Amino acid sequence: MSDYIKPMILWITGSLIALFKYITFEDLVLCFQLIAFIITIAYTLWKWYKDKRRAKNHIPTEVKNNGQK
Repeated sequence: MSDYIKPMILWITGSLIALFKYITFEDLVLCFQLIAFIITIAYTLWKWYKDKRRAKNHIPTEVKNNGQK
């Protein structure tokens, strides 16, 4: 098992070191901004869908109380 894990860890750390050698700080900031933007859009769509589904299943109070408000 360790015959597979040790080279994999070495490969991952080596590739990360090679990436950080060529990536500037501005690239990292842009990447984090893009990730935050995607997460914000996904969260907004999830909340919109959840509220839409809740509104579809909502029973008005007049129906619950036999026509009395």
